Amino acid sequence: MSTRCRVDRISPEDARSIREGGAPATLMGRDLGYFAAFFSRRARENDYLWGRLHAAERLVDIVTSSAPVAIKKSGIDLVQLKARLFRSILKTEKQHLDHVPELFADLERELKIRFGEEGAPTAEAASEEDEGGKAMSQDA
Repeated sequence: MSTRCRVDRISPEDARSIREGGAPATLMGRDLGYFAAFFSRRARENDYLWGRLHAAERLVDIVTSSAPVAIKKSGIDLVQLKARLFRSILKTEKQHLDHVPELFADLERELKIRFGEEGAPTAEAASEEDEGGKAMSQDA
């Protein structure tokens, strides 16, 4: 019997739901072996926030890749789950990270473009609503 061990990484290069381009497109402290952000509060806050967003995305990917059949059966909309996670992180961190207000504005705009308005029904939910409405009118 062989045991399979999967190896995953959490890297900006693999977290592309919000912004393509990996570390060059997201992180400010890329110099000095990725430690340059320690010399600037603004760069630290930028890289910290991106780190949280990248980690959240990759953890969803890693967990869901472990049980693809169960995830598919559950009907969970992973894209909207990630959007809710990203928005929750922004809401939580906004009150603590006061040196990157432009980053929050950019991210909120990017989330709206990629995932739609917060609280807007997903395509799946709208489809279920339409089917429910049709069934209801047929019963009447």
